[in-house]
Amino acid sequence: MSRIVKIHCIDNKICNYNLNDILKMEKFYIKNMLEDTDNNEDISEFNINEDFDIVKNILDSLRYRTLIFNKDTNLLLMYQVCDKWCVPFWLLHELLDKIKGNDKLNQILYFINNMKKEIKMCKLCNIGFKESLNKKDSCKTHHSPTCITHTNRYSCCNKEEPCKIGFHIEEKQSDVYLIYAIKDLIK
Repeated sequence: MSRIVKIHCIDNKICNYNLNDILKMEKFYIKNMLEDTDNNEDISEFNINEDFDIVKNILDSLRYRTLIFNKDTNLLLMYQVCDKWCVPFWLLHELLDKIKGNDKLNQILYFINNMKKEIKMCKLCNIGFKESLNKKDSCKTHHSPTCITHTNRYSCCNKEEPCKIGFHIEEKQSDVYLIYAIKDLIK
């Protein structure tokens, strides 16, 4: 009969793992501790000063030999706990790669969000504008986009200077194209 190891976490949750599963994992803090005390049957429960999700993610990663984490996992904290527990190098490297990838993505998203907040596209004149500088005579365009042949005059007013003047009006665009641009940037 296999023994269950109960790991009491700091957030009052309990991680239950089969002892044999832990002993099959590569060497790290918890496995080493269990191997050192394996002859003592009383050591089937212990407290650990870490978050349940972090402990579970590390144990699952070691159990399946691939990086496993939840969408809400603090990867930097997970890395620190892994480092403290002396997990195998492959797990530390995978975590670092993921942290760097997320950091790059976050920087790109921060840049895009700041750009979108400040610079908007006018749907009338197709010029970028700042909302804070938008005035009643900022947008200058013509009713018709076509010029009279061999001239710089527009067909709507027969003049070069714009016949339509007013505020810029924001063009509402879908962010779908941004998603594809971001994917290309982080590859």
